[in-house]
Formats: sequence, structure tokens, C-alpha cells
Amino acid sequence: MTNTIAFLRLPAAIALLVVHTAVMAATVTSNGTGGGNWSVGGSWAGGAAPLATDHVVIAAGDQVNLNATSTCVNLMVHGTLNMSTNNRTLTVNGTLLFNGVGAITGNGATRVVNVNNGLNVAVGATITWSGCTIAITGASTVSGSLTFTSTAASRTFNSDVTVTGSLLFTANVPVAFGAKLIAGNGSAVGGGGSTGILSLTSDLQIPAAASATIASVTLTCNAICDVQGNATLNGGTFQFNNVHISGSGVLDVSPAANTIAVSGSWINTSSAGDAYVEGNSSPVTLNGAIGTQQITASSGSETFFDLIIANTSGTSPAIAMGANVAVTNDLDHSNGVLDLAGYALTITGSPGAETHAFNGATMITSVNGGAFTVTDPRT
Repeated sequence: MTNTIAFLRLPAAIALLVVHTAVMAATVTSNGTGGGNWSVGGSWAGGAAPLATDHVVIAAGDQVNLNATSTCVNLMVHGTLNMSTNNRTLTVNGTLLFNGVGAITGNGATRVVNVNNGLNVAVGATITWSGCTIAITGASTVSGSLTFTSTAASRTFNSDVTVTGSLLFTANVPVAFGAKLIAGNGSAVGGGGSTGILSLTSDLQIPAAASATIASVTLTCNAICDVQGNATLNGGTFQFNNVHISGSGVLDVSPAANTIAVSGSWINTSSAGDAYVEGNSSPVTLNGAIGTQQITASSGSETFFDLIIANTSGTSPAIAMGANVAVTNDLDHSNGVLDLAGYALTITGSPGAETHAFNGATMITSVNGGAFTVTDPRT
């Protein structure tokens, strides 16, 4: 007796459908009765722990404890993800999403959350995140409220982060940004009762038509403070490489005392009538260590409250003016050759304050017409 087995050639579309169905990710949701340990089937509504190919949802009211190193595709947190155990890593190969009230708890540098396709905090979401190690790759958006609550471990965003909600701190938390921090319209970066310690290797950007407030932070930006919209610095310490106010942008430092340092150039090409609102309590220090720093303003003049020149580059000139500069309180010139370059430097001072201090510094003008005027209001 001869048996014959027939092999059928499937159309390509059907074959692809079969393959796609085989690898389609399931959605696994926590049990809704309090949660439990990630690796335990009873913690999940379907009775089985998530696979690395699954989407995971932690339901409101549930706490899921990461008791074993695990992987998933997307993770949506409505309840609490508790990084409960040392030496455990959760890898989210998709996006980490919050669209309600959620939390990530557990402190420790060896408790790690790695996200490979960005963080998304939706409008209206309120999230608290404590002190596990965080590394997020992929563009992230914070449209709701994200609060960091612990100084333990490290937090790193490797791709652009756009904030149109709130980024808050209830502890002096360090956060590293490996790409742009974009403070969009309505955003609040900083606040919450403590000081956020932000380190940027790329730009701090306030886009055109955006209005953003940055407060109660220590922020180091190794690239450009790029103000195209309206940016308010409301009490903080800022170290920028370059400051560029462009378009119709406005940089307002008047609401509270800020400490501002610039190691590169100050470039103001904004069409706004008063593009830099200096207030009466925020000094600007030009503290470059390499090359010549420029002060330019397309309006023809720039005004500072206190201006401190402390360039240590050894370059001559260390500071080159490309506009008239007015100082309403005090000029402290301790280091670096200042070239008026044919422009006017005017210090008006304020009653009861020292108007100007030279400490072994040099002022020149490489172009005829440069003028240096000091008015002492006490006389």
C-alpha cells in the first residue's frame, strides 16, 4: 500500500498572515485584585505571567513587584510597578506609557528599568518615580505630571524629551539628558519643593509659540539655550554653553534671582522689543575657558543687571562686543581682555551698590568709537 502526502503551495499573502498571527503580541493585564509578583501567574488576569513578546498593563489599584529579571514589549502603568528586589532588570522593548495615576517605586542602583522606545506620560496623567536606575532610549513626551522622588540611582534619557506638562522634584534628583530637552507650550520644568539637577549634552530648546517656565533647578547645558518662544527662568542656577534668543523669543529672568553663566557666546537676534528681561537680581557671568566669547544683539543693544567677566581662555580678546551693552547694577571684570570693538559699554549702577570693579583685567577697543561710561547714582 502506498501513502501519498500532498504539499500545497500557499499564496504569499496567506503565508504572511500565518507568520504574523504566530508572533502577534498578547496583552497581559494584572489581576485587578491587588497584583502580586511579576513572575507568578496568579498576579495576572489570564493566570499566566507575561512573555517577552507580550504587552503588559498594570491595572489601577494593583501593585506588581518585579521579583525576576523580565522583558515585555509595551508597558502601561495605571497602578504601581514596584522594583522590589536588588539585581533585577525590567526591559521594555517598546514604550513605557502612563495615562492615569501611576507610580514606579523601589530604591536601589541595581534595580533597573530599561526602555527602548520612549516614555509617554499622557495629558492628565500623574506619575511618581522613585530611586531605581532608569535608562530611556527613544523620543519621550511628558504631557502630564512626572515627579522624581528619590536621589538614589541614576536617571538617563538618551533621546529627545519634550515636556508640555510638568517635570517636578521632591528630592534633589540628578537627571541626565543625552539629547535635547524641549520645553514646550505650558511646560513647567522644576519645582515640587526640591532642586532638580539637570545635565544636558545637547540643547535646551523653547520652540516658537511656546511659553515655558524653568524653576528651582541646577541646570548645565553643554550646547545651546535656544529660546525661540517665551522662556521664564524662575529661580535656579544655569550654566550654558551658548545662549541664542531668536525669532520673536523672549528670555525673562525677572521673577526671581537666578545665577546664569555662559561659557560661549550670547547671541540675541530676536525681533521682540525686549528680548532679554534682565530684572534686578540675576547676574550673568561670562566664564569661557576656550576662545573668544561674543555679545551680539540685532537690535543694537543688550542690557544686563550684573555682568561678570571671568574668561580664563587667555585669548585676546576674550570677550568681543558686537552691540552696545548696558549694565544696570554692577560690572565685575576679573579676567579676560574685553574688546569694545567700537561699541558703547555703559554702567548706570544702583544706589548703595558698587558700580564697577576692575581686578587686574584689561579693556580695549579694536575699532574707533568705543566708549566706556560709568554713572555713579550716589553722586
